[in-house]
Amino acid sequence: MQPGQKLVADDGYQVLLFPLLVINITQTSSPSSFSHCCGHPFDCVGNTVRAPYYAPCDCRLYYTNDSSVGNSRSWVSIEPVHTPSGLKYVSFQFTHDNAPPYSTIGTVVRQGQLIGRTGTAGFVTGDHVHIDQASGQDIPMISSGITCSGGNLCYMLSGSEQPYDIFYINGTSVINDMGLNFQEYSGGVSPGPPGPPGGTPSKMKFMYYLKRRW
Repeated sequence: MQPGQKLVADDGYQVLLFPLLVINITQTSSPSSFSHCCGHPFDCVGNTVRAPYYAPCDCRLYYTNDSSVGNSRSWVSIEPVHTPSGLKYVSFQFTHDNAPPYSTIGTVVRQGQLIGRTGTAGFVTGDHVHIDQASGQDIPMISSGITCSGGNLCYMLSGSEQPYDIFYINGTSVINDMGLNFQEYSGGVSPGPPGPPGGTPSKMKFMYYLKRRW
C-alpha cells in the first residue's frame, strides 16, 4: 500500500491492505524454516533499511513487548474488514522495529498512517519486518514449543493464517513473493487521507462521503 492510502468497499467496510510499498519476502514458514518453523509468519524487507510500513486498516494496539524480544506490536482491526477469506475482524503483529512509534495499549491508528519501520530489534540476521496474522480479535501470541533450526523457540499468533488469506494488495509492487500468491483488490473507493488517531471509524466516514456526494 501507499502512504496515506485508504480503501473502502462498496458496503462501507475497509479492505485490509498489505502494509508495505513492496512485497519482497525473505523468509516464509515451514517446519524446515530457519526461524519460522511454526504458524504462518513471514519476513519482508523494504526498498531501504528502516523502510516504512502503514496501518493496513483502522486498528487498535493490544499487545507490546520490548526490544530484547523484537519490539513486537500486535494490532486488531476496529471493525470487520474485507480479506481474501471473507469479512471479519483480523489481528496482526509486526516485529523488529528499533523504535516503534506506538507503545500505549489502546492506541488507534487509521488506515494508511505510518505504523512502523523495518529494523533489527531482537533475533535477526538483517533489517526487515516480521509479520504474523490471524482471524479474530486480540489474538494472543503463543509458544509452539518447537525450536527452529536457527536456535529460537518459535512463537506465533494463535491460529496463525497464511498472509495471502488475510491481506489484499492494491498497487503494491511485487519483487519476490516466494510463492505466496496475494490477490489484487479491484474496486472500492478511496475516501481521502487518514484522519487523526481516535477519529471517525471508516464505515461512518464512507456513509458521510455518500451523503455529501448525493
